Amino acid sequence: MVCMQRMRGRGLCALAAAWIAVTVPVRGDILLVHHDPPATGFWSTAVTLDTALAAAQPGDQIWIAGGTYVPQYTAPTGNPPPTSPARQRTYFVKVDGTLEIAGNFAGTETQIGQRDHINPAHETILSGLIGSNPNDWNDRVFHVITAVPDPFTEIQLRLDALTVQHGWATGETGGEVEDPIGQEESRGLGGGLYGRVGELVLTLCTFRENRAGIASCAAEYQGGTVAGSGGAVALLGSKAGLEGPEEIEPESYDIEIVACTFDENRAEAGSDALLNPGTHGGALHVDALGFAMRMTNSVFRANSVYGLSCQATVTASGGAISFGVGGGWLTIVNSTFVDNVAETSGAVPGTAIGAAIVRCPATRIRNTILWGNTANEVLSHVSRPPQSAACWDDGTVTYAHCNVELTSGTQSGTGNINADPLFVDREAGDLRLTEESPCIDAGWHEHLVKDHYDINRDGNLLEDAPDRDLANRTFGCPPDMGAFEFIPEEMPFGDLDGNGRVDFQDLLLVLSCWSNPEDPPLDPSDPCAPSDLSENGSVDFWDVLLILAWWTSCDGEQVTQGSVSECIDKFGFTNPAALAACIEAMIINGTP
Repeated sequence: MVCMQRMRGRGLCALAAAWIAVTVPVRGDILLVHHDPPATGFWSTAVTLDTALAAAQPGDQIWIAGGTYVPQYTAPTGNPPPTSPARQRTYFVKVDGTLEIAGNFAGTETQIGQRDHINPAHETILSGLIGSNPNDWNDRVFHVITAVPDPFTEIQLRLDALTVQHGWATGETGGEVEDPIGQEESRGLGGGLYGRVGELVLTLCTFRENRAGIASCAAEYQGGTVAGSGGAVALLGSKAGLEGPEEIEPESYDIEIVACTFDENRAEAGSDALLNPGTHGGALHVDALGFAMRMTNSVFRANSVYGLSCQATVTASGGAISFGVGGGWLTIVNSTFVDNVAETSGAVPGTAIGAAIVRCPATRIRNTILWGNTANEVLSHVSRPPQSAACWDDGTVTYAHCNVELTSGTQSGTGNINADPLFVDREAGDLRLTEESPCIDAGWHEHLVKDHYDINRDGNLLEDAPDRDLANRTFGCPPDMGAFEFIPEEMPFGDLDGNGRVDFQDLLLVLSCWSNPEDPPLDPSDPCAPSDLSENGSVDFWDVLLILAWWTSCDGEQVTQGSVSECIDKFGFTNPAALAACIEAMIINGTP
C-alpha cells in the first residue's frame, strides 16, 4: 500500500495510521544532544551525549543534532591498563532495556518525522579520533560505542542515522584485557561498536575507517600477537539451548541492518611462533551462537581483513562479514558488496578465505550484488569449493536474483547473473547504477523486506523498505539488484505518484480529482492539475483513458479501453470509488 502525500489521512492510509498508533509502544523521554543548544525552545534542554547516555532509561530516545562528537567518558580501566588512558573513552550504553539513539537533526525539530534523514549538512558523526593523526592508534579510542550490560541483562539498541568513524580496537599489549564491566574479552574487537546486545537494529548508519587489531611483528606487542576482528562492529553472545540452524529463515531477527554503509573498515592480526591467531570480518564480526541477522539495502565497500604471518600461520577470513561461528541464520537482501578483500602476507604462508563473507551457517542471499571482492589465497576443501568472490560457507548458502562475479558461468540458483554492474563511479565509491546496468529490474519483488522500522518516518510500516537513498524500492518493476534503485531523470507519462510505473495508484489519483461539469477549469497551481493529463482544463474520462493507455502493471497485463467502458457503463462517473473498485477487479481478475 502506498500512502501519497495528497491522500494521506483518507481511506486505507488513515486505517493504517490508526493501526500503527495502536500497536507501536509509546516511547519514554526524549533526551536532546546539541553542540550549542539555543537559549529557548524545545532544544534548550540539550546536554552532551555522555550525559544523555548516563541519564537514559528504558524506552527513551536520544536525538543528536548534526556535528562531530568525541566521547569524554572514561570507562573503568581494564587489565592490563592501556598505555594511554584517553583511549578508554567511549560512548557507554548501559541501559537495561530498549534505547534508540538517532542523529541527523538540524536542532529545530520537535517531532522525529520532521528530520531530513540523509541531509549531509546535518550529518551526526561519532568520532574516536582523540588526537590529530587518524593513522596513529594512540590517537584513537578503543571503541567509539560500547554496549556491554551486566551479563544477566540485555540491551535492545537501535542506532539511526549516525556516522561512526575512527575507532581502533587494539590489544596494545597483546593477550586478553577486561572490557568496561570486567568481562575478559579482547580489546581487538569492534573499533566502531563493541557489544553484547540482546537485539540490535542499525538503520541509515555509516561505519567508516574503523579498525581492529594491529598487524605487526614488533617486539613491543609481545611477539606481535594482536588479533583483531570486526573492524567496525563486533557483537558477542549466545542463546542457551541452540546448537545450530534448523531452517533457512527464522520468524524474527536479533540483529537487523537496514540501509547502512560500511566503508573502508579493517581488521588485522599478526602472529608469533607460539600462537596461531585469526582475523575475521573486516567490517562486521558476529560471534553469537544461535543468533539471526538480516541486512537489507546496505553497502559493504572496500573493507578488508589482513593477516601478517611472522613465525606461524595466520588466517584472514571474511573481507566484509564474519557471522555465526557457532551457528545461526543470515539473510541478505538488496545489498551491495564491492571491493572487499581478505589478504595474508609474511614469511610463513597464511590463509585468506571469504573475500566478502565467511562462515555462512544458514544463509539466503537475494537481489544482491557481489562484485570485485578478492582473496589472495583460497582455502580448498573437498566439501567447500573455493569461492573467493562471494561467500565461503560452513553451511547452506542459497542465492537468488543476484549478480555474483565468477571466473566463468553463473552462480547456481534462480535468476542469478554474472555481469559488470556498471556502477556510476566504483573507484570513488558511488555504487548507484547507470542506465545501462544489467542489474536494473533484475531482482524479484517477493524477496523485498517491509519497512518494519519506518526508516523514512512516514508512519507506513506496510510499504517495502526504501533503498539506501530512501528512494522507492519498487521504482518500476521488478526491483533492481543491489542497495540502490535506479531512478531515471524523467518519469513515465502518467506516473503521478512517482513510483516509476503507471498503475492503480495513479488511477486513484485521477479519480480522486474528478471534475464535475459545473466545476471551473483547473488552475495550474491546483494540486489536481497534474491529473489533467489531457490538458483540457478538467480531470475526466479522457484522463482515465490516458492512464490506461500507458498502463505498466508489474504482471505485464494490459487494460483495454473496451473492458474499462463496461465499468463506466455500470457505475458512471458520479461514484468514483465504485468505478475504481470495478476497474481494480477487472485489472486483477480480468472481469469487471
